[in-house]
Amino acid sequence: MEDDATEIVISERDFQLKRMEEIRNTVVNARETGNWENVPADVYLQYLSKVEILTLSTVPGREIKQTLGILSSEGLFVIPMPGLSENRPRTEEAEKQIQQSGMKMQEKLRIQALNCNADAVIDVKTSHNLIGLEGDHHRFLIVTTGTAVKLR
Repeated sequence: MEDDATEIVISERDFQLKRMEEIRNTVVNARETGNWENVPADVYLQYLSKVEILTLSTVPGREIKQTLGILSSEGLFVIPMPGLSENRPRTEEAEKQIQQSGMKMQEKLRIQALNCNADAVIDVKTSHNLIGLEGDHHRFLIVTTGTAVKLR
C-alpha cells in the first residue's frame, strides 16, 4: 500500500514537471512568433504585466537594446456629458471615463508590445478628440502611441 502512495506522488511530480516543460516550450514559441493563444491565461497575464508603459523616452535603470517600432491603438468611446458647454467644464465622471478609455488603449499597446517581443513601450502619448455629439453623449476618438523597445 505504501508503494502505491509513493508511486502516485512520483507520478504527480512527473506530471507537474512535464506540464511546466510544456508551458515553458509554449512561452518560448510565443516569444518567437508573437502568437500567445496557446499560452495558459495566468502565464500570459504574468508576461503581459511585465511590459512597462512609460511616457519617458528611457527606462530608468535599464538600457535600450533595440527599438522595435511604433505602436498605436485607437478606440471610439461614447461618454455622457450632460450640459457641457464652453462655460461649463467636464464633470469629474466624464474626466474619469476619458482617463479610463486612455488606460484601455494603453493596455492594447501592452498587448501589441508583448506580441512583438518588446519589454517596454516608451514615449507613450494619448490624445482624445471629440468627433461627434449624440445629444448629451460625446463621441471621442482616443489614440495612444508609443515606441516598442527591447531592453538589456
